This record gives sequence, C-alpha cells and structure tokens, in this order.
Amino acid sequence: MPPPPVPSHRKAQSPAGVDEARAIATPARSPIAKRSVLEVLDEDLPPKRRRLHGKQPPPTPNPFHVPLPAGADSKGKGKKRRKCRPTCWTATGFVLDPARRKQMKAFGARVVDEWSSKVTHVVARSFRRTTKLMCAVCAGIRVVLPSYIDACLAARDLVDDSPFLLKDTENEASFAQKHGLPPFSLQASIGAASSKKLLSGRSVYCFGNPAERQELQALVEAAGGRWLKRKPRKDGALLLGKDYALELLREAACTQVLRLDAHKL
Repeated sequence: MPPPPVPSHRKAQSPAGVDEARAIATPARSPIAKRSVLEVLDEDLPPKRRRLHGKQPPPTPNPFHVPLPAGADSKGKGKKRRKCRPTCWTATGFVLDPARRKQMKAFGARVVDEWSSKVTHVVARSFRRTTKLMCAVCAGIRVVLPSYIDACLAARDLVDDSPFLLKDTENEASFAQKHGLPPFSLQASIGAASSKKLLSGRSVYCFGNPAERQELQALVEAAGGRWLKRKPRKDGALLLGKDYALELLREAACTQVLRLDAHKL
C-alpha cells in the first residue's frame, strides 16, 4: 500500500493563462481615476464653511449670500415700511379709551395723561382754559381735533394736520368779550408762541396756594420762564398774588400778551 501524500506549504501556482485572463477582467485602480471621481462629487456639494478665528471678514464675494427680491426687507416680510416718527399725545376735555390708545401706537404715538415737555400734540374738542391747553399754547405745539386721530389711523402714519387744527370761533369770541380783549384766535396765539416764548428771560414767583402754584408753574415753564421756589430778594421778578393778579398769567397763556396794567394789584 503506497504512503499518503505529504501536504505542501507552498502556494499553488496558477497557470499563466489564468493569471492573464484575470488581469484583463479586473483592471487596476489608478489614483488618478479616484481623484477625478471625488472632483465630480465635490462639484455637486455646496461649498464648505470655513471656520473663522478671531475677527475676520467673510470671503468676498460671499458664496452663502442670497439676494433678496426688490422691495423686501431683511426679515422677509414683503415691502419695507417707513419707520413712523415717535410722538407724544395728550387729551383735554375728554378721555381717550384704552382701545384707541393701543391703536395709536400704529403710527408711533405715545399717549400720556398729564402735561409734560415731551408732549407734541394736544387733542381737544373745543376751546377751554384747561391747564393742558394753556400749556400747549405757551409751548407753541399743535392743538388738533379728535378726527385727526382717525385720519392718522387710516394712513397708519402722521398726516397733514392743517385741516384738523382746533378753531372754535364761538368760544374764542366769548372769551375775548368776557375779558375785554380784541378779537382772539387760538391758532394765532400758538403761532406767536412758536416764534418767541412769552416769558423768555423772566422769573416768576407765586404767593398762591399749592394747587394754584402747581398749575402756574407748568404755565411758566411751558412759556420759557423761570419758576422761583423761594421769594426773591432782588427786584425784577414777576410776583403773582402780590404785585399782579394770578389771572394775568392765565390770560396771557391764551393770548400770548402780558397786560400788566390791567391786572396790577
């Protein structure tokens, strides 16, 4: 019986013809072909964002910039609106309800209850000698009708207020007749105050009660005067309640004329 075959550790060699056929069926992968495939894929991908270190400007031109359509703002809300000019309003003779105050914010209006130097418009239905209206005349600001608010709400912006200026000829004539004055015009007084302040360069001290002093102080400051908290030691100040009646300042706040002789005590 012949002995079993001894296993060989050498790799069996294929015939030469088989190696040549395998080489033809499986072409070699060249690194040049691999790079060309990556380049083709990179063309379809978006550009990579580069990490900025420190304060470096973005590349120019920016590959990530997308131009907006004409008439669109940065937030993409369509046509860009013009920013409304901020204004401060107050009403006298009636009260603006909260709903109307909220609507007025659409055209940049802020509504306050008390008079201040920041007020730009006073809304009134008729001519009455209220503190707000007299301060508005002394400051030379606009006194308009309530219909002006409706016009601004319709336009969502401030419109021309010339057709809405307060002109109460009946009450103006009654005021002038009661105080023995020549024909009086509220808008004419506002125009005079806007060009020159009534009490510019004057100091005023009042001997009245605290309520009267508070009202007259607002009028003096709106008219460009200096309100004295203490009695002046030197002459030259306008002393209300001692040398002149308090009505002097209230009347002058409407007419923009100081009638010192008519109200001297």
